[in-house]
Amino acid sequence: MDDETGDILDNNVLITIITTAINQKRWDVAKLYLCIAYKKNIPHADTYLLYACQKTNNCEDIVKFLFLEIKNGNTNALTLKLIYSIGCMYKNTGELEEALQCFIISARYGNADALNMTAIISLNLGNTPRAIDLFKSAIRCGSKESMRHLGYVYEITHRVTKAEKYYRLAAEIGDTEAMTRLDNLYKQTPEHQFLFTILNIV
Repeated sequence: MDDETGDILDNNVLITIITTAINQKRWDVAKLYLCIAYKKNIPHADTYLLYACQKTNNCEDIVKFLFLEIKNGNTNALTLKLIYSIGCMYKNTGELEEALQCFIISARYGNADALNMTAIISLNLGNTPRAIDLFKSAIRCGSKESMRHLGYVYEITHRVTKAEKYYRLAAEIGDTEAMTRLDNLYKQTPEHQFLFTILNIV
């Protein structure tokens, strides 16, 4: 369906078509008209687009639509958030390459959470140097969670001083998991183990 057809559809008619398609579980039809509703800025169209993706386990057509929107200059926060959300759906179902595509697009326009997720996937795919660079970029863009994640990367690569630095930064802003990891890190140090031994002897 072309843009001209979408333009002549009354919003109330469009909503009726979408509602009927969803009630009848005709998800491909629903997604088609939801894309039109999204372009017309009809409230909650983005939420129902995600819902339709979940029900069909297929986001490919929606992703193509959103990528085309960005190519045409529609880089508003809602579009980028929707792409990020679809990326999360892909990640949760183990489709890492597809998730990475979504996160990279969203990150390109300054989404710190997308940068963080891109780093996590890079780490999962075994590209530790790239993950470190991406976590640092995410931190610069305001991702607090990336501080803990970067601390974890340094911990598993045995760079304890750097791990401590980033766990501490995360802990200072209230990240309780970072606090726990920092505490565990201290317990692994030779100084702590020596003190623990002395206290047990006494």
